[in-house]
Amino acid sequence: MSTQVAGRSGGRLRPVSAHPEDPSSAYPAAVGESARPVSARTRTGEQHSNGENHSTATEFLAAAGTTWADLAALDARSRRIVDAARDCFAEVGFEETTMVRIAELAGVGVATVYRRFGTKSALVRYALMAESQRVGLIMAEAVRRSAGPVSALAEMFAAFVSEARAPRLLTRSLRVSSAAGELTSFLTGDEFIEQGRALVARFLSHWQRRGELGDFDTDVVAELFVRLTMSFISNPRGVLPLDDAAAARQFARRFLAPLLFPHPGGR
Repeated sequence: MSTQVAGRSGGRLRPVSAHPEDPSSAYPAAVGESARPVSARTRTGEQHSNGENHSTATEFLAAAGTTWADLAALDARSRRIVDAARDCFAEVGFEETTMVRIAELAGVGVATVYRRFGTKSALVRYALMAESQRVGLIMAEAVRRSAGPVSALAEMFAAFVSEARAPRLLTRSLRVSSAAGELTSFLTGDEFIEQGRALVARFLSHWQRRGELGDFDTDVVAELFVRLTMSFISNPRGVLPLDDAAAARQFARRFLAPLLFPHPGGR
């Protein structure tokens, strides 16, 4: 017997002078990216570091893929319905999507969709969770390919910007639909902030343990990044120079990387 699943569950660093032509040069000495000569590293140390990076990257990817509890609780059939709804909303829009179309794409009967989710609007929140999970995995993969916290931040931000500018974007479709209220509720809800903060804090804590970031409250800095993300999703228009991935990386190194190195005195 199918169950209806719709509804809501409840050592500090000293400053390093910046180079005007290469914003990232302000950080290597602090974060350990090319800060130590290769000759100073032992082969054993390099192997240990690489193994630790791989292990942490795997954990980060796993965390990005298992964030939303409500989404994880769905069985395979319900998850197919959610993924189908997400694809339909992004491709043709919320208004144009019918429950019949969602059912056909998911390979189930329309009665099953109604029985499990009730209404099309109820599917929006699940579709947004699935989209958040998908983008989170892409960003986690970008982190996995990076050697240090600044390059990881730059790659993660570039991946996010690329996804945010994709032709078929769920959030863009919902912003101009009657489901805009559901999108706003999702982005401003406690759960979105908590999930994002926990994931980014995990990334920051890894680099702190390696001694490549200073001693600061990872939850505070992580929440700053999450709230910046919320703003960008809610209204991406503005003067930020984010025309492509390269521009996004440069922007992250120049304007976002300083958040990884908060002033020790707070003034």
